[in-house]
Parts: sequence; C-alpha cells; structure tokens
Amino acid sequence: MVRRKEAAANMSPKARLQEWLEDRTLSQFALADFVFHENGAHLARWLRARGSDFRDPFFMSTVDRMVERERKRAFITTGLDAVLRHGARSKRVYPTGFIFHVGRCGSTLLSNMLKRDVHNFVLSEPYLPLGAMLRCPHRFSHEELRELTRASIMTLGGLAPKRSTRFFVKFFNGYVQALPLIREAIPSVPEVFLYRDPIEVAMSMISTPTEPWLWNEFMTGLPFSAAIERSVPELAARVVGRMLSSMVENVRNETMLVNYSQVGRHSQGNTDALCYRL
Repeated sequence: MVRRKEAAANMSPKARLQEWLEDRTLSQFALADFVFHENGAHLARWLRARGSDFRDPFFMSTVDRMVERERKRAFITTGLDAVLRHGARSKRVYPTGFIFHVGRCGSTLLSNMLKRDVHNFVLSEPYLPLGAMLRCPHRFSHEELRELTRASIMTLGGLAPKRSTRFFVKFFNGYVQALPLIREAIPSVPEVFLYRDPIEVAMSMISTPTEPWLWNEFMTGLPFSAAIERSVPELAARVVGRMLSSMVENVRNETMLVNYSQVGRHSQGNTDALCYRL
C-alpha cells in the first residue's frame, strides 16, 4: 500500500479528479468485505447501502438483504488505497464503545439493546480485514495492518445516520485476539468484555458444530491439517480457552467486565444501565 501523502504529491490532475469522484461514490456504499490474493492484488468490495441504517441483529444480515434488493448493482470493487483514503476523510462519528466477547454470552442481546436508542449507531460483527490479515501476517507490515483496520472502522462509522451521536462496534468473538492491534488503530475507546462460564460456552458451540471457524487456525491455534484430526469438543475447548486467555491478558482497570447473567432476559433494567455506561 502506498503512503497517502506520497501518492497525492505525485498525482496528475486527472488522477486527482478520478479519486475525488471515487470518494463521492463511496459515500453511498458500505465497506462489505475484502478479497486477498496471493499475488498481492488485494481488493475491497463495497455494498450499495442507501436507505439502510444496519439495524439487523448482524451486519451480514443487512448485507444479504441489500444484495437481494440491489441484485447486480449491489457491489463495486476498489483497491485497498480507496479504503485508506475514505477512512481518513470519514469524520462522521468517532467510536463510542467496542464490545468484545467469547461468544454465546449475550453480546447480540447487548447490541440489540443499544440499537433501541435511535441516537446509537451499532454495527454487529461487521466484516473487517483482521481475520484474513492476521492469518497471513507476512503479507502486511504492522503499520499496514493498523492503518487498514483504522480506516475500515472509520469508514463504517461514516454510515451513521445524521441523528446518530454514538457509534458502537460489536466484534466477532475471535477478534479479542487482535485487541492490542485494534487499540492501537483506534485509541481511547471504552471497551466492554462479555464472558460466561467456559463450559457453558463450549457446550453451546458443540450444539452447532458446523461453524467453519471451529477449524480455523486463527481461532484454534492449530493448522487445519491438525484441527481436522481433533474432536469437536476439544476444538471448542481450545477456542474458548484461547479467547478467555487473551481477554485476561488484555484487561485494563477501565475495562468493563460483564457476565452473561447481567444481560439475561431477567435483568433488562441492568442491561439498560450498562448500555449507557459505555
């Protein structure tokens, strides 16, 4: 990836006009996903997002619905430099809070509670480059990882409706292992960690053993060839253990730790109070 300032200094007027038109176009699109190629030709895919405030329980649910509506016009594709430029210019709203969790512990309920307030813009597990990039760290420098993570989150924040004054991101559970990088990319954002009895989490994972990330090296710490030789209970235990270990290692004095019982159906009042402490 070329540094933005260096690239801008060497641009022709035509290239600058093309970049301006691209950024104007991207303001109507949501950063949906990334395609990473072995030859280094990495791409970003953007979803036509007009009229959507992403209030579905999950980010990808909204993406699927918008794809169904827009059909062939749903996506445009750019290079990663477009993400960096757009993220640097997106100042609509700075993140108010990040939600990390071990999975199956009430994080979706918490994000849905936050969405009840129209002034909150909440993205639940948006697709970010972290997973693919961290699995192949040799392709990117630490600076590139940090810059693209920051640009991706800030770009997504630019989708917030005008009435929104707060922006929350609930991350995919595996991203707790990328927490130091996220902190570096977007500093000084309040965090909440949701957790649950690890045996209960593992049992819940075992009940739906078709999740592809149960065999993912980033999640299990095992190469795929070794993971497929292990039982589902062992893989679930490894995933839960790795996430909890990362959570313990990265907790800070100001980190808000929340147990599953605090966001259960019988503690709605506590959940409301929790939402506004973030």
